[in-house]
Amino acid sequence: MQIVRKSDFCSMPWKNGGGETLEVAVHPSEASVNDFDWRVSIAKVASDGPFSIFPEIERTLSVLDGDGIEFASKTGSTRTLQRGSEPFSFPADQPIDARLLNGPITDLNVMSRRGRFTHRVQRRVIDNTVSIPACVGATLIIGNSSWVVLQPKAEMQPFDLVILTGSEIKVRPHNRFAVIFVVDFIPVTNDSRRGPGRGDGATIVVPTGITHGALTKRAPQSRSMMKQASPHAPSGNGLKITQHDNT
Repeated sequence: MQIVRKSDFCSMPWKNGGGETLEVAVHPSEASVNDFDWRVSIAKVASDGPFSIFPEIERTLSVLDGDGIEFASKTGSTRTLQRGSEPFSFPADQPIDARLLNGPITDLNVMSRRGRFTHRVQRRVIDNTVSIPACVGATLIIGNSSWVVLQPKAEMQPFDLVILTGSEIKVRPHNRFAVIFVVDFIPVTNDSRRGPGRGDGATIVVPTGITHGALTKRAPQSRSMMKQASPHAPSGNGLKITQHDNT
């Protein structure tokens, strides 16, 4: 298990230049915004406008803080996303316009490259002790309050990150309940560039109690694994935990 504190995250500009984002995890570790296999980020959206285009990428968004956001596609279809909504998945290479419902929001952004990885994002509300397995992928837990890892014990604050490799952890809310997002990345094909084990997945846990603050420091050697890979990932997989733009 690896813990990365929110103070180690760093801020990066959005791909379209419209704002800033915190990159939580990216694979492989040396990947840029243009060539990652999978990526997780947190961003504050402060104005209406188009989302960045990412060719060959599937994307899932969840609202962590704020009243919500409405998405509109060029075909005329719309979708409203709020804090209590299930995660919203859509192709990141199709134009999407966004309209804020009532002021800024903070969102969780999960992306994976077609043909390399698929991903799944689950929103769960926990009010007691639960087990989070290190399956073929990553687990991202975002709580609206602090939470606790029981084995080994660790106090987790909003946005702190836990990466699991090869085992499960037991977690519980610090107070009455916490909202967690479980993200799995699953490899679709082998990529010889990465070498043995580097496509394996991990479990990432991040709590939310979203405060609009400065999560602007880069994690020196944090490695993020957000695409589902093999269930028993070695701890040295090619992951980087930093901050990317959400849109």
